[in-house]
Amino acid sequence: QRIEVEGIVQAAEDDLEAWSQMPRPLLQQSRPAEFRIQQGPRSGINELIGKWPGDENDEDIASLLERLS
Repeated sequence: QRIEVEGIVQAAEDDLEAWSQMPRPLLQQSRPAEFRIQQGPRSGINELIGKWPGDENDEDIASLLERLS
């Protein structure tokens, strides 16, 4: 996070009052349930289970992992 400023001046009484309160969201807060999408047998993680995206064998994967570690 970063704050950009154009200048620094002595705080006035109004400034102290404004900055002494926790900021609140400008818009209504969203609920995580609003973003959930029901998964079926051919979507989400169910689409990936039991599938490997490449044609590498176990030895190739072990070798690659050994080089990465």
